Amino acid sequence: MENKEICLLYMDYNSLAIYETVKKYERRMYFESMKIVHNHEDAEECVNDALLKAWETFTKIRPDNFEAYLMRIVHNISYNRLKYNLAQKRKFVSVGLEEDYSGETVYDIKFNQGSVFEAAAEYVYKYLEGLSAVKRQIIKWYFEGELSIKEMSDRLCCSEGKVKMVVHREKKILRSMLEKNRLNPFR
Repeated sequence: MENKEICLLYMDYNSLAIYETVKKYERRMYFESMKIVHNHEDAEECVNDALLKAWETFTKIRPDNFEAYLMRIVHNISYNRLKYNLAQKRKFVSVGLEEDYSGETVYDIKFNQGSVFEAAAEYVYKYLEGLSAVKRQIIKWYFEGELSIKEMSDRLCCSEGKVKMVVHREKKILRSMLEKNRLNPFR
């Protein structure tokens, strides 16, 4: 659908406008946001907020260039999110998806002897590749037994509750994934 048609849908307050905008611009909006916030969840939230803002303001502003208007909204919302995250009291750690605190790749992560079967290791490595750098680092430290929960939270500048929740959730996901393949090392 062309921009003029999408604009007409916005002018008529037709909810199909959001659907068509997502269909045409979601990836671009997401990557624009990721360049700024460096966090998958925040980028998705910024895209959703931008869509809402476009819906609320389109008829008042009536932009000449719809795409530029949309990208400017995403940029501004993402920048505000970054400022919010970097506020001194929040101690936010921004890490790009391809970065790791130790500079190691996923395949450099070693598990305590006997904690994961060799057959399960490939599934675990594939899963770890998909995690954010922060979550991957927490799981690495957890399985290697390098640090306590308190030490992890201090190094990552986050609460102990967040570290515990990441460990709990990721172990649960790993467990179910390995059970599907009959390779559960957590028994």
